Amino acid sequence: MRILALHGQGASATIFQTQLAPLLSALPPHWTFEFVDAPNDCGPGPGVDSVYGGPYYCFFESYTPERMAAAVEYVREIVEDEGPFDGIIGFSQGASVTAAYLAAYPETTEATALAFSFAIFICAALIPPEIAHGKHLEETIGSLLNNLPLPIPSLHIIGNQDTCYGQSVSLMQSCQASALSAKSNTSKLPEGVADVVYFPGGHQVPRDTAMVRKIEKAVEKTSRLGFLG
Repeated sequence: MRILALHGQGASATIFQTQLAPLLSALPPHWTFEFVDAPNDCGPGPGVDSVYGGPYYCFFESYTPERMAAAVEYVREIVEDEGPFDGIIGFSQGASVTAAYLAAYPETTEATALAFSFAIFICAALIPPEIAHGKHLEETIGSLLNNLPLPIPSLHIIGNQDTCYGQSVSLMQSCQASALSAKSNTSKLPEGVADVVYFPGGHQVPRDTAMVRKIEKAVEKTSRLGFLG
């Protein structure tokens, strides 16, 4: 099982691997994760430099459709060069780039090597929490799928106290709506193709032992559903 992992703004592949370490330890040993750095240098994300050293990277420092398109193209090149992958996981900005990529290269694309079987979103956001307020951000991230059916299962991990809570929920609702649309067009998709786990925390990767165990079970369930279609 190969998973592509996209970090948040102002972090790095190494930082994301450390953040995910408890979950990686809980998953079966045959699961492997490919952590990649985003293409642009930037400053650290909120609170990151107090825990992790640099360098720090981002897909974009402020959102525009053109910058998101460039981020999607960057991910496509990675998938072409280092894929295929079974799944994709993104935290914060990495989660929003994941959603945009899935809209550009869905499972039904002719270029099947560019597609994934399942997706995991952690605290999805376009930009860091301290500037993440505003209804327009929720509407923007909720529209990343372009109202297209998402024919793969997705798991959304959302912090109840996350400043970007509205953005994460908007993307989750978009995936749920697209999952229902996809299911209405094919009998191959299983029930519950857009799942959610809430945790009592902010804009972070959950590390509490009990919560990690709950997330691990949800991740494995989502991956199994991805191979039923």
